[in-house]
Amino acid sequence: MSFETWIIGRGKGWIALNKPPGVLVEDNPWESDNLERMLHAYLSKTVKKPFVGIVHRLDRVTGGVVLMATQKQALKELNAQFEQKTVRKSYRAIVAGLPDPPEATLKHWLEVDTRQKKAMIRPGRTERSKEAILHYCTLGHREGCTLLDIVIETGRFHQIRAQLAAIGHPVVGDLKYGSEISLPDGSILLQAVELIFIDPHNGERVTLRLPDPLSF
Repeated sequence: MSFETWIIGRGKGWIALNKPPGVLVEDNPWESDNLERMLHAYLSKTVKKPFVGIVHRLDRVTGGVVLMATQKQALKELNAQFEQKTVRKSYRAIVAGLPDPPEATLKHWLEVDTRQKKAMIRPGRTERSKEAILHYCTLGHREGCTLLDIVIETGRFHQIRAQLAAIGHPVVGDLKYGSEISLPDGSILLQAVELIFIDPHNGERVTLRLPDPLSF
């Protein structure tokens, strides 16, 4: 599959991509197959000195919408929107079991264990913890699993994965957070399906949604 087929939206100063699971977002000297380097190579075909800026990230094992900046000013303005929490980020996940209630808001205090590269749930606020908030809604059940629509208010490290595991419903394939099912490609059934932000060039509202989001 060519890199061009990953492009799902483009504007002046930004480009949106459908990142496949298994691909890193940030450039890495040990791995050439990362989104930052591939986008730079793609832009180099038409731009002499292309600029690539990372606006936000997805975990390697997670696929879906990733927004990248192609101009420095756009990067600055888009980063500000994420910091001010004005960007709406929606996900879909297939989790083990049937969450009860079928629709709820989850609030946890998360602390990152850098050694394990894992988000740890704490019973309350600590010096190193940060609050994580997400809203989920059940879309369907099948064979002991549930399809969830998820909107996050905070963009914490491994937030969705840790919070769903904390209520006893880990994402299918997520062995790090307690899934009993592994997928052949090492991915997990979590996908960033929609991103809504303000275009830094013209001030218009932009909605980016995957044409074929995760489902049963």
